[in-house]
Amino acid sequence: MRADGDDSDTPPTFHALSKPSSGEITAVAWDTCQRVTKVLRKRGIWFDVDPSDDTFAQDEPGLAELCGASMQGVIAMGPHKGQRLVRFFGAAASNRQQRPPKLQTPGYGFNLHAARRVSANDRKGLERLCRYILRPPLSNERLQRLENGKLSMRLKRPWSDGTTHLIFTPLELVAKLVPLIWAPKVNRLRYHGCFAPNAKIRSLVVPAREDNATADGEGCGHSDGADADNPKDTRRRYTWSKLMARVFAVDVNRCPICESEMQRIAFITKGDAIRKILDSVGLPADSPKAAPPAFEQPAVSP
Repeated sequence: MRADGDDSDTPPTFHALSKPSSGEITAVAWDTCQRVTKVLRKRGIWFDVDPSDDTFAQDEPGLAELCGASMQGVIAMGPHKGQRLVRFFGAAASNRQQRPPKLQTPGYGFNLHAARRVSANDRKGLERLCRYILRPPLSNERLQRLENGKLSMRLKRPWSDGTTHLIFTPLELVAKLVPLIWAPKVNRLRYHGCFAPNAKIRSLVVPAREDNATADGEGCGHSDGADADNPKDTRRRYTWSKLMARVFAVDVNRCPICESEMQRIAFITKGDAIRKILDSVGLPADSPKAAPPAFEQPAVSP
């Protein structure tokens, strides 16, 4: 253990804690709620009484309407605006095997999830947790186009009322996905405790940064996107090919025919040369034309 006031360079020792109790989770959720609302009130963006003081609805009325419709489970756009989504019903969820309760307790709209623990050496478990956190809003395998042009989304688990599928028009599905898009320049990661940016012992618990040549695994001396003219730029940057391999598990630098490493020949920047190359291999050289809208929004008379 590391004692308070210990300024030595000895890395701290981490010990696994016991499973948190429901009371501890409730206390953390409620304390988080009070602190967040206090900061929001201080900044003038939290209002308890007057709905007209909603600055988000005033600044972004369209996005606020989509968010409200998404939370209420109604249609936000089109001729059926304000109506509930079409559903397919099956066996009630109560007939399924009961799942163990989650360690998740609300605190005035806030909640804390503490049911998942990953051991220090469980790299596969850490990968599964990261994939779960970064998962997309829905799976293509659960989305099906119907004969009438609408989209059927199969739920992962039936709801308590037996709902198994939700039916959307393409526009309605887009309206549901829009509120899930993060605003630009919003930091979605927060580090606390010894991992916080200004923690005194952060350098003792976070792996040291590698230089660009080591980070990329290539001997080029710099990576794509990094400042090659600034030797002090030691940020970890993967090349585009490394990122493609990590995301799609495909090595784009390897020839699919002979399995050898492909070599960079030249960068083609002239439009005429690019068009000739694409035409020679049978690939389209022009951008696809935009399809006409499925329906036109009815005009609103003044």
